[in-house]
Amino acid sequence: MPQNPIVRWWRNRLDMTAAALVAIAIAALALTGTQADAEINGSLDKNWRGAYDILITPPGQDFGGSETAGLVDANFVSTAGGGGISTRKLAQVRDIPDVEVAAPVGLVGTLRDTTLTPSLFVPDDLLSGDTVLSSEPELLRVTTSLERTDGGTPALLAKTSGLVALTARAGSPAADPTSGLLTAVSEPSGFGPQTDDRGFQIPLGQLPAFPSTVIAVDPAAEAQLWPNRASYLDDLRDVPRERSAATEGAAWADRVDEKDYLVQRSQLETAAEDSELSGRAVVPLALNSTAPARLKLTVHVEQAPLGARDLPDQGAQLTELAADATFKPVGDVALDASDATRPFSSLGLSAPWPGQSNVEAESGVFYSSATDLEPLLMGRPAYASKTGDGGNAFTVQAQGVTGADGGAPGGEFAETSGNDTSVGTTTSYRSAEPTHGSGFAGALPAPIVTFSADESSDGDTAAVSYVPSGIYSGSDPQVQNPSNQGAEERESVRPTLAGRGFFDATPGAFTDLKGGEALRGATAIDAVRLRVAGITTYDDAAQQKVATVAARVTQLGLRATVVAGSSLQPVKVYVPDYFNGVDGTQADLGWVRQEWTTLGASVTVNAAFSGIGRALAILSATSVAFLFTAAQLMSIRRHRQTSRLLADMGWKRSSIARRILADYLPGLVLIAGAGVGTIALVPVTSGTGLASRVAVAALVAIACSAAVLGVVLSLRTPRRRSRRSPLRPVTSINRLSFRQAFSSPYAATLQILGPLIIGVTTALAVAVSTVGRAAAGSTRLAEAVMNASTVALALITAVGVVAGLVLAGVGQRDNVRQQRKTLRILHRSGFSECERARVTRGQAFVRSGTCLIVAVALAAAATFTGLISPGATLAGLVAIALVCITTMIVSPKGALV
Repeated sequence: MPQNPIVRWWRNRLDMTAAALVAIAIAALALTGTQADAEINGSLDKNWRGAYDILITPPGQDFGGSETAGLVDANFVSTAGGGGISTRKLAQVRDIPDVEVAAPVGLVGTLRDTTLTPSLFVPDDLLSGDTVLSSEPELLRVTTSLERTDGGTPALLAKTSGLVALTARAGSPAADPTSGLLTAVSEPSGFGPQTDDRGFQIPLGQLPAFPSTVIAVDPAAEAQLWPNRASYLDDLRDVPRERSAATEGAAWADRVDEKDYLVQRSQLETAAEDSELSGRAVVPLALNSTAPARLKLTVHVEQAPLGARDLPDQGAQLTELAADATFKPVGDVALDASDATRPFSSLGLSAPWPGQSNVEAESGVFYSSATDLEPLLMGRPAYASKTGDGGNAFTVQAQGVTGADGGAPGGEFAETSGNDTSVGTTTSYRSAEPTHGSGFAGALPAPIVTFSADESSDGDTAAVSYVPSGIYSGSDPQVQNPSNQGAEERESVRPTLAGRGFFDATPGAFTDLKGGEALRGATAIDAVRLRVAGITTYDDAAQQKVATVAARVTQLGLRATVVAGSSLQPVKVYVPDYFNGVDGTQADLGWVRQEWTTLGASVTVNAAFSGIGRALAILSATSVAFLFTAAQLMSIRRHRQTSRLLADMGWKRSSIARRILADYLPGLVLIAGAGVGTIALVPVTSGTGLASRVAVAALVAIACSAAVLGVVLSLRTPRRRSRRSPLRPVTSINRLSFRQAFSSPYAATLQILGPLIIGVTTALAVAVSTVGRAAAGSTRLAEAVMNASTVALALITAVGVVAGLVLAGVGQRDNVRQQRKTLRILHRSGFSECERARVTRGQAFVRSGTCLIVAVALAAAATFTGLISPGATLAGLVAIALVCITTMIVSPKGALV
C-alpha cells in the first residue's frame, strides 16, 4: 500500500477526475463570468448613450408614461406642451457644473398656411372676340375636388361646388373689363367672377388651410447637440438681436427670397417704410421646403344654356335655374396642388378652360389674407392599455372629428366657398390648448432660409440607443391588422395634414428662442435636452455623474428625467374611428406597429442580464458541487475497506481519519489553488463576474466540506442486513432486473440524479433567461446586449450541464462494473446470453424510467405552482429524456462487452 498521499490520490482515477473537473469548472465559471461581464458592459459602452442624457421639463410632466407602462410614444419631446421654462431658468441650468450642452426646444404652435383660392380662367377676349361662351346667357356648374395621392388609397380632402351665369362680352354695350357684375353672377358668392380684357377668373372656393408645427430652438445649442446635422439652422444664428421691421441695417426684406415668398417680402418692405407698421416684431423662420403630401386639384366644368332669358341679377336665382337646366360636361382640368401644404407658399392655381392651355399670368391669383399662427399647443394623444392582447398593446383614444386641416369641417368660409362639410373630415387624437401668445397678430414672418424634410429627420432612429431630437420621429407606423376599409397589411400609415393625428409629422418651421417668445410668450420652452460632460464609458461613476446633475436640476424646481441609455421597442397601437365616411359612418384602422421609447433602458438591461449571469453561475456551481460531493461519496466504500484494514492492524481512529483525509488533500489543494488563483488573477467588475466569484468560493468551501463528510462516513461501521428478512427468491427476469437496478444504491442514485441535474439546470437556465429577457424588455438595446452576451451565458450554463453529464457518467461507470460481476454470476448459474441481455436492458429501463417519473412529477409540481414556465419545464424534460434514452441504449452494451 503506497504511503505517499499524492501517489494514492493520483492512482485513484475517481478522486483525481473529480478534483480536476472541479478545478476546471472553477476556472470556467470565472472566465465565462468575466467574459459575460465584458460583453454586457462592452455592448452598453457602445450603445447606452444618445445625444443627450437628461430631459428637463416643467414639474408634473411625465409624457404620459404612467399610463403606458413606462413607455413614451414616438417623439414625445416635441409634444411636451404647456411651456413653463423661461430663458432665466435655462441660464441657471447651463451654470450647473458638468453641463456640456443644454439645448431648449419649445412647441410654439400650429402655423396656418396662406389660404389659397384656386380659379378657373374662362377665355372671353374683348379685342379679338375669341370666347368659349355664347352670346346668350349660359349656366356653368363648376365642381372642384382636392385629393391626396401620395401612396395608399387616394383620399378626398375637400370638395366645392358653385354655379355661375355668364354671357359673352364681345360686342356688348357693357364690354368693360371692370363691369363683371353686368355679365356674370354666381351662387355662392365665393364663386363671383372677376374680369379683365382677356376673360373671366372664377374663384373656386377656399382650399383647406393646412397647419404646420413651429418649433423654437437655440440654433447654437442644436449644432452642439447634433453635429453636422443642424446646419440648416445656421442662418438663424446670424440674425440681429433687434427685431423690429425698421431695425437699421437688418434689411429683413433682403433676406427673404422674392421668388418663393413674395407676399412675406412685400410685407416686410411695406412695414419698413410705414410708421404704423415699423414697430412690429420680425420673426425669423427656417421653413420646410418639402411638401408633406402630394395633392391633386381637379376642376370639373358643366355647361347649360339659359336661352333668351336675361342674365339673373341675384345669385339665389341660379339654384332654381339649375334645377330645370340640362347640363353637358365640358371636361376636367387637373392641377398639382402639393405646394399648397408648404408654410407661407405663394402658389398660383389658375386652371385653364378644359381643352385649352391659355391661362394668362396676369389674369389673377386669388389669396385670402388669412396667414396666421394660432397659438395652439397640440397635446399628446391619450392611450389606454389594451387588455387581452399581450405585450405592449394600447388603444389611442379618438377626440372628435375635424376638417382636413384640423379646423371646422368645410373651413372657415364653407358657406361662401360652396364647401361640402361632409368631405375630408378626419379624426382628431390630440387636444388643442390655447396659449397666451398673440402669434402673428403683432409680428411679421421672415422666412430667411429653407430646409428639407430629410435634413430635419432624426437620423438616429435606427440606432440601438435612441432619444428623440424633439423635431421629428423619423419612422411612420406600419399597419398590422387593418380594417377592410383601410390600407393593406404592412403599409406605412401617412400622417394626416390636420396636425392632430396619433403620430407626429415633419415640422413646418423653426425659429429661435426670441422668435418663440414673440409668438407664444415669455415661457416658450417646453423641454431642455442636457448632455453631461466628461462621460466616456458606461459604469457606476458615469451613472452617478448623470444622477448628480439631474439632482441639481431638480433643485431649480424643474423635473429631470434621466434618458441616458433609452432605446426604442415595438408596440402595438389600436387606432379606432380612423376612417370617416360621407354618410357619417366611421371605421377603425386597426392595429398599427410603432416604436416607442423606453426611458433609461440601459439600467433595466444591465440589471436583467447581470441577473441572468448571476443565476446561471449559481446553477452551474450547484451542479458542480453535486458532482464533487457524489464523487466523494462514491469513494467512501474504498475508504471504509482501508479503515477496517487499518483498524485490524491496530491504528487509532484519529490516525485513520488523518490517513483518509490525506487521500483527499491533494485534490483539495488543487481545487483551493484554482479558486484562489482564479479570484486573484481574473478581473471581475460586477454582476455576472461577482456571482462567479461567489460561486468559486462556495465550490472551494463545498469541496472541503465534502472531504470532511467523506472522512466521517468512511469511519462509520456499515449496518449488516438482518437475517430475519431474507430476500425473496427471484422468479422472473423482470423481477431480477428490478432488483439489480437498485442493488448498487450509489450508482443508481447517480444515474438518476445526473439526468435530473441536467434537466433542472436546463429548465432553470431557460426560465432565468426568459424572465431576465422579459425584464430587459424588447428594446433594441436589450437585443444588442443579448446578442453580445449569449455565447458567454451559454458557456456558464454548459459548465453545469457538463457536470451533470459527468455525474451520470460516474454512476454509469460504477454501474457497469457492478453489472459485469452480476452477469458473470448469472452466466455460471445457467442464464443464457439472451436472458442476461434482458436483465441489463431491464435494469437500464427501470433506472431511466424512475428518473423520468421523478422528472415528470417535479415538472408537474413546478408548473402547477407557477414556479417555472411550461416552456422551461418542457426544455428540462427534453434534456432529461435525451440523457435517459442514451443511457438505455449505451448501458447494456457497456456491461455486455
